[in-house]
Amino acid sequence: MWTIGQEDGVVTRVDPRTKRIEARIYANIPGFGGDVTYGAGYVWTTLVGVPLTKIDASTNRIVAQWYGRGRRRDSLQLRHDLARGLRPPSRLADQAVARSLRAEGYIVR
Repeated sequence: MWTIGQEDGVVTRVDPRTKRIEARIYANIPGFGGDVTYGAGYVWTTLVGVPLTKIDASTNRIVAQWYGRGRRRDSLQLRHDLARGLRPPSRLADQAVARSLRAEGYIVR
């Protein structure tokens, strides 16, 4: 289970069975609202002003963050359908996301 700390901007990994914190990722994304989801081996978060943070779930390290004014969004949906034979997001998919966010005025760090 993953959470976003709205006061400190820390993404926390919690073991749902033991209810113990397994990891704290200092993502620097404080603020209200936001969303967090898991897919394709990554944890994805969004918050207004920081539209996308990509965290490697196996290492608990931030892979990429996009910042900027852009559109005011704070919800997230990740979809891939292995049942229909589609592969999970790849490097090409990552590049497409980056192009889309750059077109809206965001920069990656």
